[in-house]
Amino acid sequence: MSAAAAPTDGPARRHRQLFDAEQWRRNRLWMLYPGVLFLGVGVAGLFIDPPRTRASTFEFIFLGALLLCVAGYFYWRRQTRYATAAADALVLRAGRRRCAIPYERVRWARTQAVHVLFDSPSRRGLLQGPLRRYSNQPACVVRLDPDPELLAGVRRVLGKRAVVEQDVLLAVELADGLTQALQPAIRRRPPAPAARPGRRRR
Repeated sequence: MSAAAAPTDGPARRHRQLFDAEQWRRNRLWMLYPGVLFLGVGVAGLFIDPPRTRASTFEFIFLGALLLCVAGYFYWRRQTRYATAAADALVLRAGRRRCAIPYERVRWARTQAVHVLFDSPSRRGLLQGPLRRYSNQPACVVRLDPDPELLAGVRRVLGKRAVVEQDVLLAVELADGLTQALQPAIRRRPPAPAARPGRRRR
């Protein structure tokens, strides 16, 4: 398999962001079931209740539609925020924002707990917000070439807290699976050429 070949056969797996996947799992039941129930009761009330009591019926419809819209938003975030090892690039997506990192720009990828990336004293203050909740969770960490334009593009997709110097933190589901998918595609860097001894002047 060449360095640019697809790491696996078939469609590349989407490794969804931990935060958005958890938000969907935690909230879907209490939003979907009551939403469908309120909406159903409201629609049924339009045909059963007399016109003078339809104000409460519309309240049921509004509440049910609101819950379903919020559930749809959480589901949309879960489906559109992910990382995947495509055929020729590591693809990052967050909503409508997308960034493709060619494999030749990736130095290495490995799986480690989130907090490991922030263990050094200069980085400890960067472990904030939702990342702190997942400090002990495994994440895929990718080191890129020191290209300011490339790193800026990744920050626009993942946020500045997910990019620390040249390291990109991918707190995703099945992080080790993403790391294993990336390994065959990352090019092997040749060793740096040895410095040639200078010629002596006579």
